[in-house]
Amino acid sequence: MLAGGAVTRLGEALAGATDLDEATAVVRKAVREAGMTGCEIVGRAASRTVRRGIELPVLGPHGVVATLACCGDTPVTRACERQLVIIAMCLSVWWTNRRIDGAPLHSALTPRQLQIAQFAANGRTNAQIATVLGISVNTVKARLKDAFDRLRVNNRTELANVLRRLERQDLASAASARVSSR
Repeated sequence: MLAGGAVTRLGEALAGATDLDEATAVVRKAVREAGMTGCEIVGRAASRTVRRGIELPVLGPHGVVATLACCGDTPVTRACERQLVIIAMCLSVWWTNRRIDGAPLHSALTPRQLQIAQFAANGRTNAQIATVLGISVNTVKARLKDAFDRLRVNNRTELANVLRRLERQDLASAASARVSSR
C-alpha cells in the first residue's frame, strides 16, 4: 500500500519529470510496486477494455487529458485499485502543474489555490486533495475558502462553472493574441 511517505516520494519524482516520457517512467515504476505488471498512458479517447486490469482517468486543467491503463497477471484487488487511483491522481497533479507553470488560468488565484480549486471542481474530496498534494486537510480547506472568496462563489458547483468560464476566456485570449501577432 502506498503510505503517505511513498505518495510524497511519487509526487517529488513526478515533479522532477520534464516531459511525458519521464513522467511515464516514474508512473510505470509505481504501478509495478503496486503489483501490476504493465502500464500505459494513452490518449483520452482510449475506450478499449483492459482485461485483468483497470483504466483510470488522468485529469488536467481542462478535464480528462489521458487514461492510465494498468494490467496484471491477476484481477485487480481493491487494495491495488486504491493504490492505482493515488498514482493516477499524482499524475494528474503533474499534468496540471505543467499547465499552471505555462500559463496561469486567472490572476485572481495563486497557482496553489488554482490547483486545489481544479481538483475540487473535478469532484475530489478535501482528503484526496490533501493526500495527493502532501498537505493537511485544513490547508486544503483554507485554500478553497480563499479561492471561493476571491472568485465570489459559494460551493464547488459554482467553482467548477467559474473555472470553466475562465479557461474558455484564457483560451480565447491566447487564440486572439496568436492571430494578432501574425
